[in-house]
Amino acid sequence: MNNLKALLFIFLSIVFAGNAADAADLDMQRYFDEGNTYFNEGQYEKAIKSYNSLLSLYPDFIQGYYNRGLAYYKAGKHDEAVADFSKIISSTSGNVDLYNNRALAYLKKGDYENAIKDYTAVISLNARSPGAYHNRGIAYANVGKIR
Repeated sequence: MNNLKALLFIFLSIVFAGNAADAADLDMQRYFDEGNTYFNEGQYEKAIKSYNSLLSLYPDFIQGYYNRGLAYYKAGKHDEAVADFSKIISSTSGNVDLYNNRALAYLKKGDYENAIKDYTAVISLNARSPGAYHNRGIAYANVGKIR
């Protein structure tokens, strides 16, 4: 009888653990979709809150940091955008969009030296990026280095 109780306990534990994981996955999807909807509607502060909720559940979800970084950028919170893009860049390699987005945030906040570094990275990853050349030129002009 004790073996039967033990088996029943294990079975119920597995079932409820699976349901808890499914619920967390649903929360993750809900916050992600909610953030994306707010972002697409131009409600960047609400999008940021949704992405914050998402990342509190799944702190390793890279797409959450990427989307939140975009929302921070659109909300004019360039330091926060740089932090999110930097977090992803440190855990991935060679993503042109990440360097380009971080460079845009650096450019907006007036950190021209770091913008130049990131635009140079973009160009080294994709030499056919006219926007990177253009924006790097703007950054160079702002630090007095016309090339």
